[in-house]
Amino acid sequence: MYENISWPEGFGRRDLVAYGISGLVVLDRASNTVIKSPHGQDDQASIDLESSIYKRLSAQTSHPGFLKFHGYYQSSPNLRGIRLEFAPNFTVENFLSRRSAEVTRELRLRWSRQISNALSHLHALSIVHGDLTCANIFLATNLDARLGDFAGSSINGSPLTYVIRANHRYPGPLLSVKADIFAFGSVLYHIWTGRLPYYDLVTGCADEDSEALLKGEEEVIARYARGEFPKTEFLGGIGNIILRCWQGAFNDAEQCAKEIATQV
Repeated sequence: MYENISWPEGFGRRDLVAYGISGLVVLDRASNTVIKSPHGQDDQASIDLESSIYKRLSAQTSHPGFLKFHGYYQSSPNLRGIRLEFAPNFTVENFLSRRSAEVTRELRLRWSRQISNALSHLHALSIVHGDLTCANIFLATNLDARLGDFAGSSINGSPLTYVIRANHRYPGPLLSVKADIFAFGSVLYHIWTGRLPYYDLVTGCADEDSEALLKGEEEVIARYARGEFPKTEFLGGIGNIILRCWQGAFNDAEQCAKEIATQV
C-alpha cells in the first residue's frame, strides 16, 4: 500500500494520520497542523471543493464548530492540498470505540449541542454535508466537536459526490437539509448509545464487500423506507429528538439545535 501513495512533498509514512477516498492526511509536526492532499489528478476536484467550503466557512467570523482552515499546500508540482487544524483526539467515532469509559452524559450533551449548532450554520451558508457521521466529526484538544471532511459535500446546490453509509441514509432526496438532519439523528444515536443504528445488521462482517454486509445494508434501507427505526424511548428527551430527526419532523437544523439546548 505505502509504495503506491503519492506523498505530499516533505512527508512520508511516519506522518500519515488518515487515508480516505479522495486523499490522505499527514501531520505537519512543525506547525501542529495537517495537510490533506489528493491521491492524484482525479481527486483534485474533491479537494478543491473542500477548500471552497472551508473558505466560505472562514470568510465570516470563525465558527468554533469546524476545523480551522489554514490555506493551501502545494503537495507536488501538479497537486494542491489544504492545511487544516489538527484534531489530536481524532474523531467522535474513534473516541466512542477506544475511550468509551470517558464519555459522560455531560460530554455527550456537549457534542450534541456543538454538532447541531455547526450543522445549522453550515446550512445557513448553502452547504449540505452529505456524509455526516461520527467518522467526520473531529475532536479538539479539549474534546470540543468540529465538523470536517467536505470533499463529497454540496455548495450552492452542487451534486453530492459521496453516498453516506446505509444507517445514516435518508429515504428521500439526499441533496437536502432533511437528509443531513436525518443523518444527524443517526449521529446522536451513535453518541448516546455507543452503537450505530441497526448495528447488528451492518457490523461484524470481516469483509466490507461481503454478501452479509450488503444484505444488512439493504435491510436497513428497506426499514427506513417503511418508517421503521431503532427504539429510542429509553434515551428520554434526546431519544425523542433522534426519532423526530429520522421522521423528518424538523424543518431545519436550527429547530433541532434549539430543542437540544433545552436538554439537561
